[in-house]
Amino acid sequence: MKKERLQIGLLYLSFHNSLKKVYGVNRLVTKEQLIEKLGRHSLVPKALRVLAIKELEKMELIRKEEDGDDFIIIDCDLNIEENVNYFFKRMGLI
Repeated sequence: MKKERLQIGLLYLSFHNSLKKVYGVNRLVTKEQLIEKLGRHSLVPKALRVLAIKELEKMELIRKEEDGDDFIIIDCDLNIEENVNYFFKRMGLI
């Protein structure tokens, strides 16, 4: 059986890892906090930050709360800092 390739990019995983370090997992963050962190951590231009948030939602790294502009940081089983070889395999790089 062929293993499914990871559909999340390195920069998104790096950003998600940074969110987990600062805010923790299953914690609420505001849209403003995400926008600010995208600018400072990933240097995402202002015009693209909302799109980046939507992509993080699509990749199931964050989830928008039903009421308001808050998001929950979802845990990911892949820690790119501790398990680099596994990450490269899942990305199809080795």
